[in-house]
Amino acid sequence: MKKFGKVAVILTVILSIMLPCLAYAEGQVIDLPSAKVGQYYHQEKSVAEVLAGTEYADMAPYVEITGITLVSGEVPSGLEYSYTKSSVVFKGTPTKEGTYTFTVNAKGSIPLMGINQQVPVTCNMVVEEGDVVPTPTPTPTPKYEKPTFVTAPNPNYEVNSGGSVNVSVAAKCAEKCDFTLYIKNGSAWNALATIKGTNSCSFKPLELASKQNSVGTHAFKVVAANASDNTLSDEVTFNVKVVSTVTKPTSAVISGSSTYDAGKALNLSCSANGTDPTYTWYIKRTTDGSYQKLSATGKTLSFITEAGDHGAKIKCVVSNSAGSLESNEITLTVVTPHVHSYGAWTVSKASTCTAKGTETRSCSCGDVQSRSVEAKGHTNGTQWVIDQNATCTEAGEKSIRCTECNEKVQKMTIAATGHAFSEWKVVKEATEAEEGLEEKTCKNCNAKETQTIPKKSSTHIHAYGDWIVEKAATCTENGTKSRVCAECKEKQTTDILAEGHRFPADYTVIKDPTCTEKGQKAKKCAVCSALTSKEDIDALGHSLGSWKVVIQPTVEKEGLEEQRCTHAG
Repeated sequence: MKKFGKVAVILTVILSIMLPCLAYAEGQVIDLPSAKVGQYYHQEKSVAEVLAGTEYADMAPYVEITGITLVSGEVPSGLEYSYTKSSVVFKGTPTKEGTYTFTVNAKGSIPLMGINQQVPVTCNMVVEEGDVVPTPTPTPTPKYEKPTFVTAPNPNYEVNSGGSVNVSVAAKCAEKCDFTLYIKNGSAWNALATIKGTNSCSFKPLELASKQNSVGTHAFKVVAANASDNTLSDEVTFNVKVVSTVTKPTSAVISGSSTYDAGKALNLSCSANGTDPTYTWYIKRTTDGSYQKLSATGKTLSFITEAGDHGAKIKCVVSNSAGSLESNEITLTVVTPHVHSYGAWTVSKASTCTAKGTETRSCSCGDVQSRSVEAKGHTNGTQWVIDQNATCTEAGEKSIRCTECNEKVQKMTIAATGHAFSEWKVVKEATEAEEGLEEKTCKNCNAKETQTIPKKSSTHIHAYGDWIVEKAATCTENGTKSRVCAECKEKQTTDILAEGHRFPADYTVIKDPTCTEKGQKAKKCAVCSALTSKEDIDALGHSLGSWKVVIQPTVEKEGLEEQRCTHAG
């Protein structure tokens, strides 16, 4: 028996399969089972096997291989490569020992998304020695079977409008089938739905075509395809006839009140059976010789009643293509409403300066009307009343009060008076050993201020000149003054106390009031113009003049008169 040498073949395959955002790691290796020289070899590597162990393994069911091309290297003698939609195929009878490396590109796609791309993968394969060289027996390429229907739709179906049809199909085929349902629109067939990977399924053509209420005959067909290579079956056609069912109205009843006040809206409705009936409303007033058609066409009737509608009769006719029916008859009672005649208004609750009051009046029928009366508003007094006196250091307050309720209607701050100090008075004479002390006292509150008297000199008596102002005092800040001894030039410095603001007793108006807006007033310092005690000035309110006729009344129309405010602007 002749032997062949042992050969190791390393097969590198770059499979390029398109996946969304997918790229295999470069150098990924797939190990193929070993083969023997002289023995037939057939091996397929599916997309699932190629992707096994990667983060993209879940995408394998959606990928289809569409082509394969040798890129580099040498394919072992006697072997050939091919593909199906779901795998790469290596087959044949090896005839030569050796080690090989070659690369192919397998093109792939995801049909549902219309995407194509390529990705690299490496495969290893070992070919061992064989026993004898047999006569190669080629394996015939399998022929994919054409599906044959074993369960097909009936040629014709009939269903009422709004109904449904369920069509079951089954096909005989070695592989699984893809079933597609079509509808005929004019001369063209348009696909409605495809069910993949099965040998039997069912469709509801009316729901898929949205034809549930489309009366007429609709043409459909079903085609089965071999899922492996798309080999098509013969077409199976069928028709679905949608028929209309209309039932005649047998009941029509008007409901709603028959009594209304004149000027109020009438509301009636008619309930009827039958298929999609239409509604026609009629009225016969006491002055009419026959029923008159109204404009309302729906299930409800509404219009504003008048006194002339009293005693009128109303009916409704419902109809469809199968017939018509007249409803029951309603007789209207229209009541002319009572017109109130009220007496004079009387005060039931008097208004105050700040709270509204109430007035009422009555009709002979017992109906009572009420209305609110606006609050009077305060009546301002003319004299300021001191509520809290100002002191040397704290402001006081005064107010003007309402003459009716004594409530404060205006408030004003009284500025603090500031201290009124006496002249400095020596309380302790200075000596050569100790400083002296002098003080001054406020005439109003007895507050005191003190300052030291310098020690007396045993050899020199200062002869100070006049005080010179170095920094003038303001209303709010102290100033500084100094004097110098004419002999020794010693400089003596002291503060000039701030005098405080000089606010007058009277107010200055800083914003004039108008009829509708408040004004503002304040006290202005006579020295620096600073403002204090700001207060609102009440709006003047309108001062209406006498009534003037602007439109003279006539027999047919009322006239008009008006009052105008006498304030300027």
